[in-house]
Amino acid sequence: MDDNRSGIFSQIKTLMQAYAPSITPKIDTDTHNNLWSIKALTIEARKYKEVYFAGLILQKSYVGFYYMPMFARRKRSGGSQRRCSNC
Repeated sequence: MDDNRSGIFSQIKTLMQAYAPSITPKIDTDTHNNLWSIKALTIEARKYKEVYFAGLILQKSYVGFYYMPMFARRKRSGGSQRRCSNC
């Protein structure tokens, strides 16, 4: 079986770059890339200066893709939902 981890990494990295410049890479190397939203926002009543969006890493036996949505909707008791107030 042909191991094409570097090709997979490159393809996903290209897709992630479509979100720049609104989302900024903090690490951008041949084996590691991650994107951050650098703006003040509030999520679940907590204030953040920046939020992790997605990451990509080329490992020895796999390519890891880590995705963290900018906001999540979770139902609270009573049926209401919490949202990101600045998104």
